[in-house]
Amino acid sequence: MNAAPAPVVVGLDLSATSELAVDWGAAEAELRGCALELVHVAPPTALPAVVVSDTDNPHVYGDTPPLTLPHSRCEAVGARVRQAHPSLEVVVRVVPGADPAHTLVEESRHAAVLALGARGLGALRGMVLGSVSKAVTEHAHAPVVVVRHAASTTIPDPRVVVGVDGSEVSAPALRFAFEEARRRRVGVTAVHTWQPDVRTPSTEWWPADPIRDEADERAVASEAIAGFREEFPDVDVRVHVTEQDAVAELVRLSSGAGLLVVGSRGRGPVASAVLGSVSATVLRKAHCPVAVVHPEAGSRQVEGSAGSASTTASTGRG
Repeated sequence: MNAAPAPVVVGLDLSATSELAVDWGAAEAELRGCALELVHVAPPTALPAVVVSDTDNPHVYGDTPPLTLPHSRCEAVGARVRQAHPSLEVVVRVVPGADPAHTLVEESRHAAVLALGARGLGALRGMVLGSVSKAVTEHAHAPVVVVRHAASTTIPDPRVVVGVDGSEVSAPALRFAFEEARRRRVGVTAVHTWQPDVRTPSTEWWPADPIRDEADERAVASEAIAGFREEFPDVDVRVHVTEQDAVAELVRLSSGAGLLVVGSRGRGPVASAVLGSVSATVLRKAHCPVAVVHPEAGSRQVEGSAGSASTTASTGRG
């Protein structure tokens, strides 16, 4: 018997952009044929004793008080999603956690992808510019998608745009991009940029590196995506090579994209440097949802979807 596919997990903080992430996550879960989990992180002191509710058969275990306002609002979001996506399994969970970033990172362990809103309220305030989203995007165990804008229905060709640097650690981001494009039945635009090399005076023991040209850079990009072209023959691929600033070009191309995918060089100090110089700016300025993919995350599939213990959980399938 095959295990259930890993769910799409959305960090729910009840803000406007959090609800945009919910809508994105619901559409993504339908494409993947998996469940959608809406996870709200609440301080442990704000939660009642264990309360479990089901859309068809609400019940309470133990001597517990009624659901708090956040619980009720989370349930309302879940009900809205079920109405809009009647065939989708939707799970609403309120998880105790004094550190929202840490809790969401732990939630990502059982997720196919973790979606977040761009700016939040309360415990998740300032998702992109604040410490929560920075910590989550750096340390998550699954690809993280940050949603700042509602999905556009006017883009004629909502391709998946992905940054390519030719390194081995960028391969998971490329795989994620190609898989997303195949699910959405759209094309991939692989973007490779470079800046002119600065020639320094050579010495006897350290000669100057040769200055690269566009042909060299096109070769780097073509080699990086060659294997994915073969593996995903049904995905239309365009290679965009330009002598421009990487962030500026990715942001520019995001205005006509359905999804922008960028890589990260792992967790910890190195990831912090990469996210600080490229991904954080892209997250803040992009005109479409942005996926940040770690080398070890890639398109990982997790068996089961038990998740962390929650104080409130409701499940439903229309």
